[in-house]
Amino acid sequence: MNIPAENQVAQLSSVLPLAILQLIAREPEEAAKTYEYVKALLLQRFKLSAEKFRQLFNKHQKAFESTWYDFYYELKNYLEGWLNGLNIKSFEQLKDLMLVDEIKKRTSMDFKEHFMDEWTTIISPTEMVKKIEDFEDVRKTIKQQLSATQTERANKAQFKSRYENFLKKIEH
Repeated sequence: MNIPAENQVAQLSSVLPLAILQLIAREPEEAAKTYEYVKALLLQRFKLSAEKFRQLFNKHQKAFESTWYDFYYELKNYLEGWLNGLNIKSFEQLKDLMLVDEIKKRTSMDFKEHFMDEWTTIISPTEMVKKIEDFEDVRKTIKQQLSATQTERANKAQFKSRYENFLKKIEH
């Protein structure tokens, strides 16, 4: 629009919501007057994560009033945002990502909760499967230990009652 550089932020500010203007106002005065700085600040603040793009891609529906071209363009942008966010550059990496995504859909909620911090960054199917196998092995071991402990407690309780009965007989 051929707006002089020194007026670009002022011009932009006239169309921004109050919450965003307050965000800009918190920045150093000189930096807040520079369009490139403000642009970088806003892009950083509102950048969607790879996981958010994945969710948008998987759940997106065509709006009644939009065209199929609009729908295609939106889906393509969500997919590209997802792939770029995870730095997927090759067809092999894309296949791995698709496999991991399908595996993730079939894992237990316990597993998802356990790996919540790294859930969105796992993009290798072999890494994913190893984590699942290890997790399930540990769970089986813990369940066996709990079962053994419960059996041991039951045996002790049974032994205790026999012992108490024996003591009563001796006292009489």
